Amino acid sequence: MYGYELTQELKKRSGGAFTISVLYPVLYRLEEQGYVEVVRSEVSDNRARSYYGITQRGEAYLQETWREYQRISSVFCDLMKGVIEDDAQ
Repeated sequence: MYGYELTQELKKRSGGAFTISVLYPVLYRLEEQGYVEVVRSEVSDNRARSYYGITQRGEAYLQETWREYQRISSVFCDLMKGVIEDDAQ
């Protein structure tokens, strides 16, 4: 997927909350860290397009981060259930 496609998908999935101003700094940071890479660049209709792909290092980082998110989310949900149950009593 190229950068502009990513921005449109991000905007769509976030209901417009996240736009191009958010995506490119994140992409550049991920690229510097070795998590994504430009797999192809081309010019179409006088516009440069860079296509991004996740690296093996990025895939490993994504899996690790996703596991951490699930653990934190689970703990937080359990905490909130306790608060809601306490408030109901």
